[in-house]
Amino acid sequence: MKKLFSLLVTMLLPLMASAYDFSNNGIYYNLKGDGSLEVVGSSTTNVDIPSSITINGVKYRVTSIGTYAFNGRSDISYLSIPYSIKSIGEYAFSSCGS
Repeated sequence: MKKLFSLLVTMLLPLMASAYDFSNNGIYYNLKGDGSLEVVGSSTTNVDIPSSITINGVKYRVTSIGTYAFNGRSDISYLSIPYSIKSIGEYAFSSCGS
């Protein structure tokens, strides 16, 4: 049973890590029900979250940072959060180190 669970987790982990709607300048976003964006991760070590981004001619406001968005990212050397961010999910910055 443990082997089956481990295999399942190993197979699903890449899918969970890449579950985002948009990517812009190394930052990953999901579209929320109200039409705003939530930051769900980043591939860069210098994270400068914008207050809004335009994708395919549509301007989206960035209003939140998701749960576990930067969890374990001890390699982040710079982080800028705009005033447009109204909520930060639980454990968004846990195990970041600095």
